[in-house]
Amino acid sequence: MTKVPGLLHATRTVMVGRALGLLAAFGAFVTIAAAYGSSIDTDIYFCAYAVPYAFLVVAGAVLPQSLVPIYAKVAKSESDASARRFASASLNATTLALTALALIGIAAAPGLARLAAPGLHADHVAEVERQLRWLMALVVFGGVANLAKGILNARFVFFTPSLDTFASYALVIAAVWIGAGRWGIWALVAGTIAGNLFRLVVMAPDLARVGWRPVLSHPRLRTWGMTLIPLAAGAIVFGANFVLMRSLASLSVEPHAVSHLGYAERLVMVPSELVAASLGAALLPAASARHAAGERAAFARITSSAIRASLLFLIPAAAGIMSLSGPLVRLVYEHGEFGRAAARETASTLFWFAPILPGSAVLVVGPALFAMGRIRAVVVMWCAITGLTLAIGWALLGSMGVRGVALAYAAATLCVGVGGLVAFSRASALRLGEVARSAARMTIAAGLMAALVTGGRALFEGAGWGTGKIETAVEVAMLGFFGAAAYAILMGLFGAPEWAEARRRL
Repeated sequence: MTKVPGLLHATRTVMVGRALGLLAAFGAFVTIAAAYGSSIDTDIYFCAYAVPYAFLVVAGAVLPQSLVPIYAKVAKSESDASARRFASASLNATTLALTALALIGIAAAPGLARLAAPGLHADHVAEVERQLRWLMALVVFGGVANLAKGILNARFVFFTPSLDTFASYALVIAAVWIGAGRWGIWALVAGTIAGNLFRLVVMAPDLARVGWRPVLSHPRLRTWGMTLIPLAAGAIVFGANFVLMRSLASLSVEPHAVSHLGYAERLVMVPSELVAASLGAALLPAASARHAAGERAAFARITSSAIRASLLFLIPAAAGIMSLSGPLVRLVYEHGEFGRAAARETASTLFWFAPILPGSAVLVVGPALFAMGRIRAVVVMWCAITGLTLAIGWALLGSMGVRGVALAYAAATLCVGVGGLVAFSRASALRLGEVARSAARMTIAAGLMAALVTGGRALFEGAGWGTGKIETAVEVAMLGFFGAAAYAILMGLFGAPEWAEARRRL
């Protein structure tokens, strides 16, 4: 039986790989912004990319999280050899199914393009369609890569799968750097496709060691398939959220609103991917193993620890991004073709996007519910996020434009994250009051930190501080350092056990 490592050890391993991905992501952000700026070309790309990205969200949410609990049960009740065969059969069957799905998406590209970009000119919608047909390859490459990550995580192999973000963005940087001048936005399309294929290449050696076999049968494969049916329905609704957000943005009267939304989303999702997704990836196999073993108290304890650890970093990250949205966008994006006006609009969108980060704890709650087999609760959460985003976004579009779309997604995710936490506490031994008190301490400390950072920005502006690259980098570094120090001091003064544990472990 595979040894179960500690949650924090596994999380540290995942976060090292994701930190490398963070560096590559920032490099990609800078490269894309400098090469293309905020233009109709990027509007078209973000609309086209939204459709396969929605499928990837579905695959990432459904495939690994539904497979790992079943894998844990097979390994526990049958044998390691049977678990390996189940992993091979699931990977092979999924590859065939995703290939068929990609072909369907290619055939349906005209309708999908109109859905994703209703506010763009007909010629631009036609270009969305052309890019979409090529980007449907992401459904196969990215979907299989997501399942491969789940299989390796189920065997407590974390580092190589955590490098997938680095691998993907590294290829994007190379493609844009080499080909933007010659092929325009199509260099970014090619880099996106190649990057998702490279994710699989990076994990291939570990998959070979797991013992991949060319099989399509296992007694538990049908069980997994039946689990996927309701999950897929809910996940498709959730994945549609990303298409509908671009659709709403394309209807905004602001020029290049789709691009501003896309750039802001890429930036705000970095801490979410680094913290919440890392904890979720590490939590799922560990929680599934404990739940399969009937260790109810240990299951609740490890989940509570993961949720509070994610909030410890995501709440101040949200406050910090809101306080430094302008300098952050100038530092990361304002290069080459990305001008001051685009930076200003993207920063404004980023400000309203930032509250999504505490809600990203849903990335931790979801795996815990999966481990318990509470599929219906997860489906309800996904559908609720999409429904609330669409309703709030439509209501705010006229008055706030694309900023209303960003706020709608943030508010929906935050509300559903809280609801999911309540639902999980009722179904487990999780102490909700303990989590609520921790979140309250973190919110107060983060609010005071944000006030300090905002005051610091006012001092910089009052002193006539410049907005060039060096001046902006110094401003972000100084305010970020003092803000983080203030938050750490306040958490220490509050006697927060999460902070004491983080200091001890890190």
